[in-house]
Amino acid sequence: MKRTLPKQFRILLYGIVCASIGWVGYRFMKVTLDEYKTSTRVYQTIYASHQYRHPSCSDIHDDTPSCYYIDLTDFLESVRTGYYGNPPFDSSGIPIVDYHHLGWNEIGKGRFYNPVTIAQYALAVYDKYLSSRQKQYKLTFLNQAKWFLRHGDRGLYRYQFAIPSRDLEPGWISAMAQGQAISVLIRAYIETGDTCFMEKAKEAIRPFYKDVRSGGVVFHNGQDIWLEEYPHPSSPSHVLNGAIFALFGLWDYYRVTNDERVKHLFDRAVNTLARNLHRYEKDGWVLYELSDKHFVRGAYYPLHIALLRALFGITNKIEFAYYADRWDNVYALYGIPYRVKGTVKGVKRRLYHKLKTLFK
Repeated sequence: MKRTLPKQFRILLYGIVCASIGWVGYRFMKVTLDEYKTSTRVYQTIYASHQYRHPSCSDIHDDTPSCYYIDLTDFLESVRTGYYGNPPFDSSGIPIVDYHHLGWNEIGKGRFYNPVTIAQYALAVYDKYLSSRQKQYKLTFLNQAKWFLRHGDRGLYRYQFAIPSRDLEPGWISAMAQGQAISVLIRAYIETGDTCFMEKAKEAIRPFYKDVRSGGVVFHNGQDIWLEEYPHPSSPSHVLNGAIFALFGLWDYYRVTNDERVKHLFDRAVNTLARNLHRYEKDGWVLYELSDKHFVRGAYYPLHIALLRALFGITNKIEFAYYADRWDNVYALYGIPYRVKGTVKGVKRRLYHKLKTLFK
C-alpha cells in the first residue's frame, strides 16, 4: 500500500519551501555591491552569468571587430516584417521608419531615415554573414555601410525631424547614432580594406570630443561625462541604453586605431556609468533615463541586461555584472513589492496635489 504524507503536513511543507524561496530572494535583493564583489563565488551559483558569453564572438578585445556585442536577431526580424514601416525599405534596400505607423505621433506623418535603425540592421545582417558566410548577407551589409558613406554632414548623422518633448529641432545629432555608425564603418573597413570607411569613421568620432553646449554629444558634469542619445545643453537625459551603444562604437574605434584619446574618453564614460548605475533603480523599477520617470518595459528590459553583460565583458568592471545579475534574476521578481509601494506612493502624491489645488 502506497503511503503518503498527511495533507496538513504537505501544506505546511509547501509553505516552508515557498517562504524559504521568498526569504532567499529577498535576501539577494538586499545584496550590496561590496558583498557581491567579495562573494562572487557564492553568487555565481545563484545568478545567471557572472562572466560575459557571446554565442559567436571569440575575442572582443583584438584589433579586428567582427560580430556585434549583443544579439540583434529580433531587431532584424522586426525591420523585415514591417514593424518600423510598411514597406520596410526604400528602393535601395535601406530601412526607413514611419513614426506615425509606430504611434510616435509628435514626430508627425512621413517616413524618415534613422541612422540607428540603419546601423542596427547592418550590424544584425553582418552577424548573419559571419555565422553563415552567405554572400547575400555581406552585400546587404555593405549596402547599409555605403549609406553612411553617402550621408553624414562631415561625419554628423543628423535627424531630419523634431522631437518637441525633448526640445530637439531637425538637424540634431545623437551619441548613439554616431557610435553605431562607427561600429558599421569599422566593420566595413575590416571586411573590404577600403580606407573610405575608415576616413568616415574618423569624421564620425569628432562629436565625442565636444560638449553638447558646443554642438557635440558629451555632457560634462564635474568628474562625470555622459554620452547623450538626446543631447540637450540644459536638460541632459542620460539614457542608459543609448550611452552603452555609443560606448561600443568608441571601443570598436579604439580596437582598430589604438587612439589613446578615444580610450581615455571611453574609460571616463565607463567610470561615470559604473558610479551612477544605482540611480537607475527607482521604487523597484529600472529607469530608462535619469531625467524623467520613464521606466524600462517590454523588450527594453532584457536589452539593458544584455548591454550591461557585454559592457562587463569588455571592461571587467564588476558593477556591470552586479546590476545585470540583480536586474535579471532578483529585481525582476522580488522588486514587485517595491514597485507596488512606489506606485501607491505616486498615486497618493498626485491625489494630494490635486486636492490641494482644488481646495486652495
